[in-house]
Formats: sequence, C-alpha cells, structure tokens
Amino acid sequence: MADNAASAREPTTFVPKDCISIQIGNATANVYPRVDPLWCTPEKANAFHTTRSSLHTLRLAPEVHLDTFGQYMNSSAVVDSQRFEFMDRYHSAWADMTHLTILSFHNSQGQEIANATTAADASILKPVANGPVGDCRPADVRFVRVQLALDFRDLCTAAAATDNTTLRASYYIELPQSMAVVTNALGVARNLVTFHGAADLRTLSVEEFRRDILNLVFQDAPVELVEAAFNLATVTTESQGIHARITNDILRIALATIEHAIFEVLCPGYTMEPQAAAESVFQVTKDPEGNDITYTVAQYYAYLLASARPLLNQRTLPVDLVGIFIKNSHPDIQNVLKETYPRLNDVRSREKRFVTTELNTVLKLMISAEHRITSTQDIINRAIGGQSFVAGSPAYASVAERTLAKYQPGDGGRSESPTKRRRGVTCFACGEPHPFAEGSCPHFNDPAYKKKAKENRDAYMDAKRSKGKSGRFRRGEPNFNDLSASGKEKMKQQIMTATSDSKTPGTESSDVSTITAPASPTKKPPVILVADAQVLAAGNREPLPVPVQSLLPHIIIDLGTDADAPPVALSCVIDTGASLTTGNFFYCSYIAKRFPQTVSKVYTSETYAPISLSGVVQTDGVAVTTDLPVAFEFHMPYLTTDGSPTNLLVACGPQVSVNIILGVPFLSASGMTIDFVDNVADCRKLAVKPFSIESLKARVHVPSPATANIVNPQDEFYGSFVSDMEKLERNIAEVYAAVPSAPKRVRFGPVEPQSLLTPSDNPPPGTISSAGADSEAIVPAVSNAMLRDALRSAAALGMETHDYADIE
Repeated sequence: MADNAASAREPTTFVPKDCISIQIGNATANVYPRVDPLWCTPEKANAFHTTRSSLHTLRLAPEVHLDTFGQYMNSSAVVDSQRFEFMDRYHSAWADMTHLTILSFHNSQGQEIANATTAADASILKPVANGPVGDCRPADVRFVRVQLALDFRDLCTAAAATDNTTLRASYYIELPQSMAVVTNALGVARNLVTFHGAADLRTLSVEEFRRDILNLVFQDAPVELVEAAFNLATVTTESQGIHARITNDILRIALATIEHAIFEVLCPGYTMEPQAAAESVFQVTKDPEGNDITYTVAQYYAYLLASARPLLNQRTLPVDLVGIFIKNSHPDIQNVLKETYPRLNDVRSREKRFVTTELNTVLKLMISAEHRITSTQDIINRAIGGQSFVAGSPAYASVAERTLAKYQPGDGGRSESPTKRRRGVTCFACGEPHPFAEGSCPHFNDPAYKKKAKENRDAYMDAKRSKGKSGRFRRGEPNFNDLSASGKEKMKQQIMTATSDSKTPGTESSDVSTITAPASPTKKPPVILVADAQVLAAGNREPLPVPVQSLLPHIIIDLGTDADAPPVALSCVIDTGASLTTGNFFYCSYIAKRFPQTVSKVYTSETYAPISLSGVVQTDGVAVTTDLPVAFEFHMPYLTTDGSPTNLLVACGPQVSVNIILGVPFLSASGMTIDFVDNVADCRKLAVKPFSIESLKARVHVPSPATANIVNPQDEFYGSFVSDMEKLERNIAEVYAAVPSAPKRVRFGPVEPQSLLTPSDNPPPGTISSAGADSEAIVPAVSNAMLRDALRSAAALGMETHDYADIE
C-alpha cells in the first residue's frame, strides 16, 4: 500500500537536465547525467532515450555501447545478466554438431583436401581401410571448417526482436592426429598419419565431440588459420579475432533486448515511446510544496527540445511536436495564440523540415505573447495601485503572492484562524475574481455593468458602515482619530521614519514596491499592498505635462546559419538615436556560450581599444560614460538582396542596462524603414519579410545558468570556446567590478526558493527593511500621503480597500 501511495504522489512533469559530454575512445558523446533512482519516471524515460539515441549515433561496438549505457542508466547489473544469457547460449552451441554444417577438410598447411570425403556425401570422410589409396582416407586431415547457425529468437523479447536473430559464423576445429599401418592395392604396407576418428562427425554428441576431439587438441573456442612465421610448413591457429567478431555479432542481436530490459527496470509499466518524455514537459510545473512554477517561453522551448532529442534524428517525427509545444504552454499564452496563430487547429505535417520551421514561427509568436501579457500585467499593476494580489487572478505569482496563498485560512498555515476567512477580491459588476477596472474587467465600458458596479459598491459600503466601521472605513483617506491606540502609535512611527529618512522633496522618485507590517498574534494577518506607479519621495505634485513613452519598439531577430537547426531568437530594441549597436556583455556572453554555433568572431580589449559610450546626461559638466571592452559578431540566417550572408556585430559592456540595442549602423546597413502605423520594420536590403514591432519595456536579464542546452556541439572547438568565454567573463567582472544583473521583478520566469527582490545587508537611507513569511525585501519608506493616494486610487477603481488599522 505504501508503494502504491508513493507511486501516486510521483511527479508527472520534469525539467530536462543539461547533457554532459563524455569521451569514448576517439569519439565524444553528449549523454544525460547518470540516472538517479529518485527521479520521476518520465525523466528516467527521457534519460534513457536521450543517452540511447546519442550512443546509437556514434555507431559504437555493441560491447562498448552496452557498458557505457549501463553505467549511465545505473543498470550495469541488468546489462551483465542479459549479456550472460546470450553468451552462455553461444558457448554451449559452438561445438554442437546439431548447429554446425561441415564445409571442408584441410591439411596442416591450411590447404583444402579435395578427395577427403565420399562421393555420396561431402560431409563424410572416407574410411581408413586397406586397398586402393583413392578409396582410403587421405593423410594429414588436420582441420575441419564448419559454419554455425544459432538462433536467439527465444531469448529476444517480443518488443525488441529484430528480423535477424540468427548468428552465422564460420571457423575451424582442429582434429587429433594418430598413425595406423595400412596396405595399398598391391599389399604394400604404409604408415597413415591422419585423423582416425568417426567418418561422420555429425553422429557425435556434444559430450563425445568434446571427449574425442576438443580435449585431445586442447581447443576451447573457435579458431582461424594464420600463416606461420619463419617460413614454417604448417599454419598456426588464432582464436581472439574470431571470438571478438562473434561476440560483437551476438551482442548486436541482443542489443535491443538488453536495452528493453533496462527500460523495464527503470520505468516499469511506462511506455517506451520516446515522444512520451516530450509530452511530460510543461511551461507551468509544481515545486515540491505544490506551488506553481512558470518558466519563460525561451526556457520552456529549450526544455522541450531537450526532451525531444531522441526524435530529432528522424526525418518524420512520430508526434506533432508543434502541437505539444502549444498544448503544454501557459493557458494565457494559448489564449493569445488563438488570435495570432491561424494554423492553431490545423493538422500539421510531421516532416522534420516543416516542424523546424513551424516551431520557429510559433516560438516568435509565443515570445510576443509573453511580452504582451507581461506588459498588460504591468499596466494593470500601475492602474490598481495599492492592490496587487487579486484572488485567483495573478497569472505569474511572485514569492510573496504564493506565500499569502499558502497561509490562507483553511489551508493549515500558521496564520490560519478557525473562525475567520479572508475575503477575496470580487468584481462589483460581474462577480469574477478581478477588480472592476479598465484592463481587468471585460465589461468596464458597458453602462449597464457600470451601474451595477456602483450599486453593489454602495451596498458594500453600507454593509461595512452598518457593522460600526463607518468612521474607520472611508472611500478616501483614513481618519487618524478613529484609529485604535496601537494604530495611532504605528502611524506616528512610520510618519516620523519617513520624515527623518526622506531626501529633499522633489529630488527623486522611487517605486513603491511592498509595505509589510509585522503580524500580532491577537490581530488579523498582515495585508501587503503593492504599487508600481511612480510617486514623489516627498510631496504630492503632478509631474511635468510632457508625454513619456516607457515602452520602446522591439523586433525579434534570429541568429545562426543552418535553417534546420533550432532557432535562436533575440528581442532587440530599435534606437535611431544610437550611434552603434550595443548590448549587455553578460547577456551576449550567455548567448555565445549556450549557442556557440551562432558566433562568428569575438573581439576583446587585448587587441582593440575599448569604445567609450556616453549619453545625453551629464554630471558636473561631465557626461556619464561606460566602456565597451568586448564585441561579439553573430551569424544571422538572413541574406542580402544580392545573396550575401549577414552578421550582427554588437559592442558590449558589463554596465549596459539593455540586452541588445540595434543602432544606426545596423538600421542603415539593413535599409530599415520603421512604420509605426502598421507596426512593422522593413529591412529593404535584406531578403526577409518585414519584422513585427512590439512596444515593450527595455530590460537587461541574463538567463539562469540552469537553462537546458538547446545545442550540444560535439566538436572539441566548442568546449575550448566556452572555457575561453568563462575566463573572459571572470576578467570583465574583476576589471569592471560587475556581475550579471537580475531584473527587479520576474513575473514570467522560474521561481527560485528565495525572494525575487534582492535583499541588501545594509539598507540605504530612506528605506525600511521588512520580512514576510518566506521572503525578505528592501522597500522604500512611504509617507502618509503616498498611502492616502494609493487608497484613494484603489477606491476610485471600485476595489476593496483596507483602512490603516487593518494593516497592523
């Protein structure tokens, strides 16, 4: 029962691990890491198919193949047991005349004796008898050449049996020599030295054959005849070569059966179809505690290809890989694809070239959908101000959101109260789990729904007032006189902190990220308010009436040269005011290491002088500058209109705060015209369709090193190249005292088991350090005016708000 329960709890999804390179003789294989018995069954199956496919590609000797495969599947005992069964069958049959066919008889020089057998049967020797010499067995019958035909079909499993399960091999068996006196037709006696045993060797049993022949010549294995050295008259025998060839043929017959036995031990009851592993990779998975983890589209794509490695060496795939890619993606992305991907429900070809092209198309659409969802979420967050955790609505929950969900009443958390339940946010118009706000409620612009929302909101406010909270719960700002004694004291402390620590009014702005009040054992659980809107550090003045566009135009370009290879898509900012194409060093270095086949050249400051990059901002009359010490030249799969290949040259620095910016040199060389009406960028000098423009926030984000390899080069050059890149990264980090930076917020990526807001050992002036249940963060100090504005905005949007006394 315990085993059944454990099996029921076993995860059904997994994240494929990076393959490792191993040296086998002169060849290099990329295999899955050694199987851990604690892995889930789908991952074990993926490890089996990935390593098996890689080893089969190298066409190794079966014995080497099985030894390596058994080692990395942690199943060497299974390999040895199965191999013994097949080899034991051979050892019992190689000298069994029921499996042998006599081909010829040979003398001591290895020459075939033409008149050694009877005319009636070429397998029967002439008798040793007196009389004419032609009727008597000739002298020096020293070797018999036989052919073995041994069938292993009964040892091969039905699922792994091949068309050819019969071993065929020819070899020699030495015959013992003795002397007898015989007479010829004239009665003259002569000494006849030859084989004097049975004329028909097929009549001998296995025991008789070993006793009368093999034991007398000390032969325990098949032999071949080898020309003797030093000009000797007789040949010598050799057994190692023929034994190796026969063993190789036997294990080739047994290979599929032994692999099948390994799989049955690793994954009992699981399908052996290689596509099953790909169907077990999802963009949204669960961590050990049952929390959702959502990976970026790029990471999910890499994981899917890693699980599909065993399929990619086939011309026609057994499954619709594009369909799996879409079906297992995030539901929000699937909803966007219903609008942007017209072939969503079509029956697609499984031919490899089509699949590769279609995956590239869907990948670009999914990346655009990901940006669209993230941008929409940013707008909603800015719009709803003081309320960020909407019950049931966050598409990509942060650590704090998952912590709140974990300790909701009724879930057994530490903050559970058996008599109280926290109310989730419900739309006043349609009753769905979202606020009645533009961008959140689909009925926001419907007059009927607006009227209904107002009625429900007024009724809600009346109900709150009827419970004696009319003085404490207001739609605008909190009333200080109506707070409890502890609430008044808390407000005084925070106002004093904000006043003493704030900088000169109006000098800078900050993101109000998180306000967390410590929980009291006798009070309600703390409420966390989150706002992404820009507010002044002090005061409450409106910003200058100048339009500000925080979303910049992006296009997605491909890297690489091989159309059949998996695409490498980059989202780049278009900047007509940039004098060069530039990017973050650590981001470009990551691309170079993960996809070395896309790199054409790397230029460093050892040979060239760094480029000094400056902008329009000056401090004390001096422009703010940074050095660009490295340049990466990447291959692009596009051709110019005259058929020439193209490359992308990017000058990089560790302090550049955007992944990649396409500057004027690139725009000019490609003949790019930017159309903000149709949102396309047409490169007239390239033989390529216009690029779609997406308006997104510019960011720098170096992916996690745990991301699975999309390409696993087997050339030794790539190994040394990656090593050189790692040395260059360390050197840049030391010289510029820089490290790869992570984004402040990650709403669409893997969730690590720590806060997504980076903590600081020494909080800067003007900040308050607070800790939640499972995370800690550094948050800006907030004035009472900020809190008042957040509450007022939330109430105006029709959301549930909390008075200050509730945040104790």
